[in-house]
Amino acid sequence: MQVFPERLVSVLAEKPTPVYILGGEEPVLLDEARAEIVAFAKRAGIEDFETIHLDESRTRVDRSEWVRVFDELVSETLFGTRRLIEVHTYPTVMERLGWSLVESYLRQPSSANLLVIRLREFQSRVKRSSWFAVARKHPTVAVVVTSEMSRTGFKRWIRRTAASLSFKLTEDAVEVLLDYCDGNTLAAKQELMNLQLTVPEGARVDASSLLMSDQSQSELRSLVNSACSGDASGVVKSFNALERQRSLTRGSEIFVLRSLERVLERALDSNNRNRTGFGQQQSNALFVKHGAAGIERLLEECAYLHSLTVGMARGLVSVVLLNLLLAVAGSTQSNLRTEFPWRKIDRRH
Repeated sequence: MQVFPERLVSVLAEKPTPVYILGGEEPVLLDEARAEIVAFAKRAGIEDFETIHLDESRTRVDRSEWVRVFDELVSETLFGTRRLIEVHTYPTVMERLGWSLVESYLRQPSSANLLVIRLREFQSRVKRSSWFAVARKHPTVAVVVTSEMSRTGFKRWIRRTAASLSFKLTEDAVEVLLDYCDGNTLAAKQELMNLQLTVPEGARVDASSLLMSDQSQSELRSLVNSACSGDASGVVKSFNALERQRSLTRGSEIFVLRSLERVLERALDSNNRNRTGFGQQQSNALFVKHGAAGIERLLEECAYLHSLTVGMARGLVSVVLLNLLLAVAGSTQSNLRTEFPWRKIDRRH
């Protein structure tokens, strides 16, 4: 049976199975699913945990190694403890041999032990394979597949992860973290774990607290917000302060460019312009000020400057970045293409 990651805990409690197959495109969600299965196993009295790697090759299949896995599942340990065996392998190996052995084992599975199979390099075509279709319908196999989350699903995951770390995020804080991580679950998980170290248990964290948890990021966001709000003097003031502090590193410039791109893309998205919430007034104002054509031109300038930062001198990068921020603020026209075309990098080589 197929189990959605957010439903795994309830399935473990209500209808546990002897075999679990984990695969998908989100390694963080896969790690969380594995952790939930391990936690369930420990509560059930399983003490012996073993990981077997049968992923040395996508094409070579060692039948003896697979047979050893199932021999261990049906045999008792030296001290009579229950065990969980975790096998790492490729979908191609499962198709050639692994699944047929799993089916044979499921005719008389161990009532004491668990088998977890984690698939490497899980791609969409795996879902169309015959063995996977059978596994998803098998009543005694739980197949957990993770995929790239929608914006709504990502928000639910952020709230759920924060709750597991014993604090809560307000809606505006969730939006800020979502925009900052740009769909990257690993980055979001790291930010939440870092935040756990700085807030008391049970705390309610709002957007301002989230931004101030990293002072340098807060200052960079302030620079972007000034530009997107049309505050040209604020852009110059923030930019000069960052230069005095030597905070405008190459990494911080990329952060500013990506933040600008996210806000501009949101302003260009007609589906977002009718919504309310954190940052929407700013996005709507940008669309009114520049129009669709102007925003597309600014996005092109962001991408162009991003390619130029590799080969451009540090002082020139600062000058051009400031000019781009002022163009977003509406106080000047970006002259990136006309003034620095000779710096364009040919990405074909």
